[in-house]
Amino acid sequence: MKILLVDDDAVSRMALIDLMSRFEMLDPVEAKDGMEAWDLLLGGMTPAAVLSDLHMPRLNGIELLRKVRAHPGLTDLPFVLVTSASDVGTVKQAMGLGVEHYLVKPFDVESAECSVARAIGHAWMAAAEPPSATQQRLRIPGERLMVYLDSLAKQVRQLQSEVNDLPSAGALWPRIDTVNTGCLTLGLWHGSRIAKRIREESALHFDRTRVARELQEILDRVDDQVNNA
Repeated sequence: MKILLVDDDAVSRMALIDLMSRFEMLDPVEAKDGMEAWDLLLGGMTPAAVLSDLHMPRLNGIELLRKVRAHPGLTDLPFVLVTSASDVGTVKQAMGLGVEHYLVKPFDVESAECSVARAIGHAWMAAAEPPSATQQRLRIPGERLMVYLDSLAKQVRQLQSEVNDLPSAGALWPRIDTVNTGCLTLGLWHGSRIAKRIREESALHFDRTRVARELQEILDRVDDQVNNA
C-alpha cells in the first residue's frame, strides 16, 4: 500500500520515511509540497493515507486537506496533519475539516506509529495481497495456494496450542519468525505485522495469553484469504 508523505523539508520527509519503515506493507511516496501531492492524487494515485506538513509553499496542509475532503473520490481518504506544538488552533481547525490524527514535530516514534496505525486502520487490518496476485507471483494454481494457506494455518494453530509450554520468549522467536516468513510469502501483510509485533512485545514481556490472542489474529487473516480465494 502506498502512503503519501507531503513536506517541503527534506529532513522531515526522511524522518517520515524512517517511521513508515516500521510498517512493512507501506510504500512511501514523497511530495515536496501540497500542490505536488494534489497533482499525484488527481493523477490517480490511491494511497492508504496522506501525512502532510502544515506549513508549505504553494499549497499548505490545511488547503490540501480542504481539496481532499471536497473531492468526491477522496472524501474518505485518511489524512494525518504534521505540525508543531504551537499550532494548536490550526489543529482544531483541521479536526473540523475531518483530519484523522496529527503528529507533532519532533516526532516521538511510539506515538507517531500509533497515530499512523489508527489513520490507516481499516486498510491495514485488511491488508493482504489479492489471492490471484499471490498465485501469479508464486506461479502456482489456486489449489496449491490453498495448500500453502492450510499449512500456514496449521503451523500457527500448533504454536498457539503450545505457547503456554514454551520455557521462554527465546523459544518463541524462531517459530514466530517462521510464521512471519510464511505471511510475507503468501501476501498476508497484516499477518506479518502481527508476527513482528509478537516478537517485539515478547522481548519486553512474555505474556503467553496475549501471544495466543495475537496468533488468533493471524489465523483470522489466513481465513479471510481463504474465503477471498
